[in-house]
Amino acid sequence: MKNKSNWEKTKFSVINNRLGVNQQNPNFHPSGWIFAESTARIYGQYLPLYVKGDLLDLGCGMCPLYGLYKDLSNSHYCIDWDNSLYPNPYADLLCDINNSIPLENNSFDTVILSDVLEHIVEPKSLLQEIHRLLRKDGVVILNVPFFERIHESPYDYYRYTEFTLKEIISSVGLKLEVFEVVGGAIESWSYMTANLSRFLPLIEKILPIMLFYFVFLLKKSNYISKKMKTLDSLYPSGYFCVARKI
Repeated sequence: MKNKSNWEKTKFSVINNRLGVNQQNPNFHPSGWIFAESTARIYGQYLPLYVKGDLLDLGCGMCPLYGLYKDLSNSHYCIDWDNSLYPNPYADLLCDINNSIPLENNSFDTVILSDVLEHIVEPKSLLQEIHRLLRKDGVVILNVPFFERIHESPYDYYRYTEFTLKEIISSVGLKLEVFEVVGGAIESWSYMTANLSRFLPLIEKILPIMLFYFVFLLKKSNYISKKMKTLDSLYPSGYFCVARKI
C-alpha cells in the first residue's frame, strides 16, 4: 500500500475493535450514514473471520476499510482506476480494472471488492480475474448497493439482484460461503427520505441524523429485526458476499 504512513480514516472508523461510521468526516453527508452503518456492521463482523495472508484492495479509493484489515493480513496491495473521479493516494497500481489486471496468477489470499462491481462493464470478467489472482482457498469479500442513487456518473452500470450475484459468482468457479442483505426496507426508506431533504435547506442536516438514530434504535430490537426479515429481502439496501476459490 502506497503512502501507508499517511493513511487517514474517511468513511469508517475503528473504535474498540468495532467498525462504525466516521461521523467526523467533513465530506460525508449525513444521508450516507444510514447505509454506511449497515455496511460497517457487516464488514466488522466478517473481515476478522476471513481476511488472511496477502490482501488486494481492488478499486481501493481512499481505502476506507484499511483501519480494520491492516492488522488481519500480512501485506496490502491497492489498485484503483487511472481515470477515477476521486483521489487514490494509496494505490500501488493504477489501471482500468474493466480489463485484465497486470499481476501474476495466485498472488493473493484475500481480495476486497467494496462498492466496485456496479462500476464494472463486464462483472463476470472481473470475477474471473479475481479467481485467477487468488491462491487456492483464498477469498473475495465484496459488497454492492441495490437501493442507491446513481453515483460516479457516467461509470455506474448495474444494480444486482440476489439471483444475479449468486449466478455470476458460481459461474466463475467460486464457492459462495456468506451471502447477506445489507440494510433493508427501513434503511432504504430512510435513505430516500434523507436524500430528498437535500432540497429542503432548513432540515437538510437535521432530518438525516434523526432518521439515522431512528433506524439504529429500531434495528436494536430483535423482535422488529425478525419481523422485518421478509421485507428486507424484498427491499434490500445492498448485498454482502464472501466467496472462496476451491
